[in-house]
Amino acid sequence: MKIPCSSCNQRLEIPDELDGQNIECPACKARFSVPSIVAPTPEPPQVQTTREMKKCPHCKRVLMASVLSQCSWCGGVLKENELQKSREEILERWEKDKQDLEYQKRIEKHGKDVRKAFERDIGRRL
Repeated sequence: MKIPCSSCNQRLEIPDELDGQNIECPACKARFSVPSIVAPTPEPPQVQTTREMKKCPHCKRVLMASVLSQCSWCGGVLKENELQKSREEILERWEKDKQDLEYQKRIEKHGKDVRKAFERDIGRRL
């Protein structure tokens, strides 16, 4: 990135890995901080653990596909209320994952917009 020295306005080519650090201007020897332009990284969505997964009421193993009418392990028939609850949980999980993905895309777009605005502002100053 190209930024001006805060003291002498000398235009400096700064590597991206120096953002957020203090540097010294080679022209006037003044020290200043390179602005950070990295967007905050969103938290990754929570991964479902075994404790949260549905278990067969017959064999107590984790259900491979909780929307099937029987257990993939023991063949035990699952009651309708168990199936309904499983389907609702899956749909809720899909909706949450979809919202998390949309949020992550918005954060990434915001970061790109901030970077573009910063670079435009620096370009006008030079």
